[in-house]
Amino acid sequence: MSLTQKNDRRSVNRRMFWRVLSRSVFANRGRLIVILLALGAGAAITAALLAAAFAVGASSAASVIERRTEIGLMKALGAGSGTVGFLLAAEQLLLAFVGGGTGYALGIILARLLGERIFGAAPEPSLIVFFVIIALAAGVTILGSALPLHRASRYEPAPILRGE
Repeated sequence: MSLTQKNDRRSVNRRMFWRVLSRSVFANRGRLIVILLALGAGAAITAALLAAAFAVGASSAASVIERRTEIGLMKALGAGSGTVGFLLAAEQLLLAFVGGGTGYALGIILARLLGERIFGAAPEPSLIVFFVIIALAAGVTILGSALPLHRASRYEPAPILRGE
C-alpha cells in the first residue's frame, strides 16, 4: 500500500469519526444540555453551601472568643469538654433550625406569590422539602462550627480566668 493510499484511508477514517461524533452529539443535544445544566447547578449549590459553612464557622468562632470567660468558668466549676461542646453545638443547631424554618416559610410565601402571578397556580408547601432544608441547615452548621467548638472544648480554665 502506498503512502498516498494510507493518507487517504486516514483522512476517510477521521472524517467518519467526526461525522459519527457530531451526529451522536447533535442527536443527544437535549440530553447534553440537561447534563451541563445539572452540573452547573450542582457546582453553584456546592459553592453556596461551602460559603454558608464558612460564614457559620466565622460566626461560631466569634461567639466562642466572646464567651471565653463563660467557657472557662464552666470548666472551672467542673463541666467537661463534652458538656461545653454540647452546649455550644446545641446553641448553634437551635439557630440553624430557626434560620432554616424562617427561610422555608419566606420561600413558600414568595413562591406562592410569584407562582400565582406568573403561572396562575401557586405551589403547595411540602413537608419533605421542609425536612431537607432543616437537615441541610443542621449539616452546614455542624460542619461550619466544628473547628471553633472543638477549640472551645479544649480551653484550659485557669489562664482564661486569670485574664491571659
